[in-house]
Formats: sequence, C-alpha cells, structure tokens
Amino acid sequence: MRDGISLMDPRDGAEAADANGVTWRLGAESSAVTAQPDARDYRLTWTVTTGPVVSAAVGVVFEIN
Repeated sequence: MRDGISLMDPRDGAEAADANGVTWRLGAESSAVTAQPDARDYRLTWTVTTGPVVSAAVGVVFEIN
C-alpha cells in the first residue's frame, strides 16, 4: 500500500505506524445479532495515538469461509 499502512492485526488494542510516523490504535468489538445466531456485529474504531493526520481513508475486508 503506497503511503499508508495495513493494520492486519485484528485484536483489540493492536497498533501500527504509517509511512508518516503517525501511530494508530485499533479498537475492535463484536457482539451477537439478535435472532441471527450465525451473524456478528462489529464496531471498529481507529484512534491516533501520536502524530498529526493530514488525511486518512479506511477500508475493511472480511474473509468469509
């Protein structure tokens, strides 16, 4: 990924730094979906822990087996 990062560690609290030295922390929560036992709701939150952010974009990929 050019001029960016790939935060591949899906654990809550995982951290990564981008090419500009900005450090990001991932907050990850999941919960069951009412009346759908095979489904999960996810809440992902990225927080800047160090450095200034000029611009940012986020993409999420779920691999379904």
